[in-house]
Amino acid sequence: MPLRNTSFKGNSFDVQVARQLEGEGYTVGSRRHIKGPGDLLAWREGEPARLIECKRGSGSPYANFRRADRAELREYARAHGLVAELAWRKDRGKLEYIPDGAWPAV
Repeated sequence: MPLRNTSFKGNSFDVQVARQLEGEGYTVGSRRHIKGPGDLLAWREGEPARLIECKRGSGSPYANFRRADRAELREYARAHGLVAELAWRKDRGKLEYIPDGAWPAV
């Protein structure tokens, strides 16, 4: 059985999300190597900047985006005037952006 490099898969998905956002006119910066919450920071003139956590998988969007991680991202975004979002794609599914107001409390 081949080894799965989940770090590579995660980084690859971050790049896909960043490219899509850039195609929509956003400037995107990676936060992968910066301590703190969020994978991408995206901004476009006239809109609040978006702090985005990127996740993909076969289960729930929140299976690997646990309550404490959601709270940390939400609090950091609010403290810095950013909009917190989850970029989620189910395996072989469509990319969707889930705003923090739609995240479960638990």
